[in-house]
Amino acid sequence: MKLFRFHFNTPLHLGNARADYDSTETALHSDTLYSAIIHAWSVLGIDIPDYTKGNLGFTLSSLFPFYQKEENRECLYFFPKPAGKLLPKEYGKHKDIKKIQYLDIGYFQECLKDGDISDIEGKADHIKGMYFTQNKGFDASFMQRKVYPRTRISRTGADDTEIYYIERIFFTGKSGLFCLFEGSDEVYQKVKFALEYLQDEGIGTDRHVGNGLFELEEANVFLASAENSDYCVNLSLFCPENEVQLNEMIDKNSKWELLKRGGWITQEPFLSYRKNSVYMFKEASIFKMPDDKKGVFSLGATVNLQPDIVKENPIFRVGKSLFFGIKN
Repeated sequence: MKLFRFHFNTPLHLGNARADYDSTETALHSDTLYSAIIHAWSVLGIDIPDYTKGNLGFTLSSLFPFYQKEENRECLYFFPKPAGKLLPKEYGKHKDIKKIQYLDIGYFQECLKDGDISDIEGKADHIKGMYFTQNKGFDASFMQRKVYPRTRISRTGADDTEIYYIERIFFTGKSGLFCLFEGSDEVYQKVKFALEYLQDEGIGTDRHVGNGLFELEEANVFLASAENSDYCVNLSLFCPENEVQLNEMIDKNSKWELLKRGGWITQEPFLSYRKNSVYMFKEASIFKMPDDKKGVFSLGATVNLQPDIVKENPIFRVGKSLFFGIKN
């Protein structure tokens, strides 16, 4: 499967659901990445497919961390821990294991194939902060958070200068974030063109002061879906297309977390207005496999978050997700 690596050469801030500047997320969600690519296509004059009906022609995962100590060294890719997995049989092990948020690609592949990690209690030395990996050279501090003060100055001078704090991420070595791509070679080139444009525009918050600039690299990775599985896991934010589809994918073994998506409008002249909100299923949720799907597949709806007061400017949020079969 194809993937894109984002090697950040400036700090990065990824807003959370509360839009707090003093804390940052460690993964950039797929809907934000879709929006950035569509905006880049618009700026570059590239024909945009009718994505409002789900016809994007490609699917992306969210952006997840990867570790690369230095250039020309092997990359270690991390994926979010599937919901409800890595449950130890010994109660005393819960405290350490519940810290795990990301599995390296080897353990994630084992989780897809077998439904869990064998002998999880005996692998305590593989728990390195929020990461679970057997890579002996791995440095869990490759993604560092630092908080910096900033000032907000009144344009009119009528208000006092306000101090606020922003948490930013710094990557050591050549580490960064990556996303998976599923689609045709023709669309791949269009997506690559948009991402190359975004290298110098940046992603995330505070791009106007140089945050979120990166160097793009392409690669391939082998990640196999579980065969003949009755369940699947999403690697992007997922918005079901309708209630029938949702009911088909939810049963007593399903496990999920919802994430509220919305925020401020970023287009002139509507900067003082908020979008409507929508709840999406967070990455690494577990669903019942739809009857007409198997292996690796894409599914999800695009929704309009246009507030009533902004009648002439639709604001679409892509909830299309990449799914892998997983044993449950």
